[in-house]
Amino acid sequence: MVRVWVYTDGKRDVEIRVYQPDAEGKKSTDQGQFSITGETSNDRPLYLEFQARVEGYHQLAAKLTDANQPSTRAYLKVEYAAPPTSSKF
Repeated sequence: MVRVWVYTDGKRDVEIRVYQPDAEGKKSTDQGQFSITGETSNDRPLYLEFQARVEGYHQLAAKLTDANQPSTRAYLKVEYAAPPTSSKF
């Protein structure tokens, strides 16, 4: 299970996007994605949870979705519950 939180300095509208790796676990942007859009702030994060289909490099992106909102700092927190065994190590 993978859990992602995004916090911002001040209330903002944000999209979180997580790109899935390819079948070998390599970085990819064409193997599907998980995403959510919503409001976030320093005390109310935007939250995304998903089950990783393969071990590998999941790429994270967060962006403002309202062009009228000023730029801000974003903080990403990620928790990953790894499988008990791995063929990667």
